[in-house]
Order: sequence, then structure tokens, then C-alpha cells
Amino acid sequence: MHYCFGIAMEKCGTTSFHQLLQDMPQFNTVREKEAFFFNRNYDQGWTYYESLFQAPFSDDRIITDITPAYFRSEQALNRIAKLDGRKSILIFLRDPISRAFSHYCHDIRLHFSTGMLSNNFRRVPDISFDGMHRRGHHYFIPYMPVIQTAFDLFGRENCHILLLEDMANTWRKTSATLAENLGFGRNIFARTRLPKSNDGQGIPRFFRWEQQAKTKIWDLYGQWADGTRKLSGLKKAHVNHALALQGMYTLQISAEQFAAYSADFREDILSLSDLLGRDLSHWLEPRALSVEFCPVSPQAQALGGPVREVIDLSDP
Repeated sequence: MHYCFGIAMEKCGTTSFHQLLQDMPQFNTVREKEAFFFNRNYDQGWTYYESLFQAPFSDDRIITDITPAYFRSEQALNRIAKLDGRKSILIFLRDPISRAFSHYCHDIRLHFSTGMLSNNFRRVPDISFDGMHRRGHHYFIPYMPVIQTAFDLFGRENCHILLLEDMANTWRKTSATLAENLGFGRNIFARTRLPKSNDGQGIPRFFRWEQQAKTKIWDLYGQWADGTRKLSGLKKAHVNHALALQGMYTLQISAEQFAAYSADFREDILSLSDLLGRDLSHWLEPRALSVEFCPVSPQAQALGGPVREVIDLSDP
């Protein structure tokens, strides 16, 4: 059996890569991209794991699990290492500050704006990008320890590092090397293109809140990239918390801030440059990063809809 695991890092082209492999007959991929089996659902058993894939396991196709969060779990990596069969390990990277900011924006869209990381807006943690940096959040994990752990567990010859810039700009050359490392005698990716990433989505924005008639329950309306959502079952204090959290969103990083954050990664980037035999010093060059709120139409602003989804956040 031949397994292929994408174990790191988030926001480095892993979704695009997974979408590409889904349409290739050489690979048996997880239907929903991230299995989270070896770090979260291992107790569900091997039958459950196999059920997550497009087809039953066989020697005819490479069993492919792109779950970049595996790198944060030593136990998950050890479980993968103990599997019988050949294991190809993919490590996706990009410049660390752009990656961290992209991951942060991703969490705003899916977790902060829905109350998932604030106990349904019962708490008001510091969710600014700088606050995450001060707390040493995993957005800012250096790359070399991750790579060295992979080398130690799986062997350097079984690990392949993919840079997002290479996947975007020199895909034919990059994919040829990847195909060879996966054991193919030709570039099976030669006629493929990576789908576009999802980094261009705006940030959800709360724009309307109102109290339900004759109750102490409030509804909060927000605009996401794919439509308006209504968060229901909130108390007034929770609405205030949601708006306070929204006020903490970091939508811009100046070139000066970029340089300050990058300074933490200087030695890590230089070590990675030596490992790959190429100059990655441009990752340290200061530049501004920004993202915008999703636009809210006048109709939605006035009427709070039409609503794509209602999310009940009331107390159980």
C-alpha cells in the first residue's frame, strides 16, 4: 500500500492540491480534504477512516490524506509512521508571515465570526493578529522543527517540500519533481493546472442586530462571501461581545509590522534556504498585507436578508 500524507502547513496551497488530486485516477483522496483521523478521530477505527475516502483502499491508487494540521500532533505523526506500507510525506510552505495572516483570516471567516472560539460570544478574548503573536499562537510556528521531525520519522528521502510560489509559478517543473518522488515514470501532472486558492474571500461583517419581539433574545446579521447569515438566540451582552470581537479583527499589516514579525523567522528561513539550496531571503522583504470586509447590499442592510443560513447560538 502506498500512502501520501500532506502533514503541513495550512494556507500553502493544500486545498488547491487536494482538489487537483480528486480528479486524478492515480489517487484515492479523502472526499472532504481533511480527515483529521490521526489527530482527532483515531478512536473511530480503520473502517471509519477508509469510509472517508472516494473508494476502498487498494494497491492500485495512492491513498492520499491532505490534513496539514497533523504537524501539530506528535501522536498523529507517530501513528502515521507506524503504518505498514510506503509513505510519501508532503510539506507545503510559503513565506511565514503571509501564511500566518492568511490562516488568521481563515479563522475569522470560519471560527471567530461564528462564535466558535469565544464560546458563542460568551467571552471576548484578544483575537487581534498582534495578540495572537504575543501569545505564541501556532500561526507563528517555525518551519525547520516541523521539517526535521518529518525527516526523523519518515526519512528525508520520503519527504517532499512544496513551496506555494513554485506551485503557482513553475508548476510544470515542480510537478515533474513531485511525480518522480511519488514513483511515477512520467509527469502525470503535465497537463494539469492547480485550481485557484480561496484566499481572495472577504471578511464576514456584522451589519444589523435586532431584538425579537417580547423577548430578551437578539438576532445578529452578518454578511459572508456566500451570503447573509443570521446568528440567533443571543443575549444583548453576546451581541455586544460579537461586535467587540469584530472590532479587533486585523485587516491590515503594514510593511513595518511585516518586518517586525519576520524578524522572528530570520534564522528559520536561512536554515530552510540552506536545506533547499536556494535563496529565500525575499520572504523577509517587508510588504503590506490587507483584506477587506464583505460588501453589504443596501437591501440586506435595511431588511437583514435574504438569509442564507440561520445559526442558533442559544444556550442549550
